[in-house]
Amino acid sequence: NFLREVRKHAGLMVPGPVQAAAIAAWEDQTHVDEQRNRYWQRLNLLVEIAAATGSTAQLPEGGFYLWAPAPDGNGWSYATHLAETTGLLVSPGELYNAPEYVRIAAVQPEDRLQLALTRSRCSD
Repeated sequence: NFLREVRKHAGLMVPGPVQAAAIAAWEDQTHVDEQRNRYWQRLNLLVEIAAATGSTAQLPEGGFYLWAPAPDGNGWSYATHLAETTGLLVSPGELYNAPEYVRIAAVQPEDRLQLALTRSRCSD
């Protein structure tokens, strides 16, 4: 019983070194700005790729995904087209109840997205 009572209170305390590390991380805004810029660059490249493959995708107001309307209204066929022509693997929007879109995660490094952009321009 004693251990159960102690655990209810002491077990939920965050150790001092962990608190210090959290404070240090939260005080550093530089890495946040760098990551935000990294995703912004990636999303801009994805918009260019979408445009080069016939989509009218717009930059999101926030988030890590670009929702690109399929030129023919079929997310599955657009996902296939992107895979075959650019090498990008995307999620058909049907998986998210938006069958006329694809969802593209902005997770690939910029050099890979540049390669996909080059491929998209060569496939015209």
